[in-house]
Amino acid sequence: MPDALTPPPRRRRSLRSEALRSASLRSARPSPLLALLVAGLLAVAGCADGTPGADLESGDVVQLDSLEVETLYRVGELDGTGWEAFGRVSGVEFMADGSLLIVDPGQSHVVVLDPDGEFVRTFGRQGQGPGEFQSVQRAVVLGSGEIALPDMSQARVHVFGPDGTYRRSVSTPHAEGVPGGRIGAHGESGIVGAKATIIMSAGPGQTPDLPDTRPIGFWELGPDAPEPRNRVIHEAWLPRMETTQTVTVGGFSVGAMTAFLPSLRSASLPDGRVALADSTTYRIQIVDPVDGAVDVLERPHAPWPVTEADEGDHRRYMEEEDSGNQIQIMGPGGPIDASELMRARLENMMFWPERAIIQSLDADRDGRLWVRRSTRNLREEGPVDLLRADGSYLGTLPAGTTIPDAFGPDGLAAWIERDEFDVSYVHVGRITNLP
Repeated sequence: MPDALTPPPRRRRSLRSEALRSASLRSARPSPLLALLVAGLLAVAGCADGTPGADLESGDVVQLDSLEVETLYRVGELDGTGWEAFGRVSGVEFMADGSLLIVDPGQSHVVVLDPDGEFVRTFGRQGQGPGEFQSVQRAVVLGSGEIALPDMSQARVHVFGPDGTYRRSVSTPHAEGVPGGRIGAHGESGIVGAKATIIMSAGPGQTPDLPDTRPIGFWELGPDAPEPRNRVIHEAWLPRMETTQTVTVGGFSVGAMTAFLPSLRSASLPDGRVALADSTTYRIQIVDPVDGAVDVLERPHAPWPVTEADEGDHRRYMEEEDSGNQIQIMGPGGPIDASELMRARLENMMFWPERAIIQSLDADRDGRLWVRRSTRNLREEGPVDLLRADGSYLGTLPAGTTIPDAFGPDGLAAWIERDEFDVSYVHVGRITNLP
């Protein structure tokens, strides 16, 4: 299978074992819904030898204990009209002093708590004017202390001061790719991460132009930055199954749906470099935004082959997720029931031949990479490997470990939780036993 496309030099590093004691917090963070819409948003494999999901190097797995977490506070209310009655928490981020930013798209604002969990302020509101939001999902604290809030709908990044005052907005045109997914800070006023590309519908009988890669971008948000303010620092591999098969419902025609395509997993390191995984193998690239140099970290865990049982299980799961869907979309001949279109796509679904071994990728303030591996069971969360970007393997946390949604200074961590009523809460604690 093709390798990721990248012109800069590669520096390959092996991972060495270090016997360490460490840890795992278990929680019921729900998996995201597998929602598939007719018009696509593209956010963003290689093959390995060996037993799927198994490490081939004898003695190379250091099993760690559960995370020891000292709970500091928990915020969120089922009922009420105050700041703690969250509409829907989509992101959390720590500031340098341990204060917490809680991004609530349901309320179209950001909640600020001090290091003790006491309410400080909210800033932002729904709208299209200066400092107003349309689709803000995450916050990034820049090296300068300013707060950057990418807004995909408005194709801009809002920049606020540490005190919540609006300072400026920086345009990020859709045609050039907008900051999407996991975005991190680089330097005093830059952000790095995947570029989300909106695939525009083509005219009758025409095929929309599709990208060939998944770009990783750098955006300069400083007030006096020269144009252009963004550039591509790396081209990640874009897997695609060639097909001319289409599904037509009510005069609306869309391409066949493909399951288990390798996702782009990325995380930002505290030094501004970007870690990413773009294949099905255990292969992590560390990209330097300054010179484009790439370090490659690999471990001999093989992907999972997709079986007929997997295909059937995935179809049933998608049908359950879509049950009760009453959404209608506008087709050429009028409104179309989205569930009807989904059923047609499920019947003609295609499958990538293997599932990626890396399920998720995160990084903390001390430069550790948190790499969750997939398991044979499609619905299970696998174990979490702790690595350093220099190639050191620190150990493996048990399956079911809940990775924090945000990492702060001095072991601070925050988890977004939701109850059976889908009410959002934020749990903040200090991890006390990581190396």
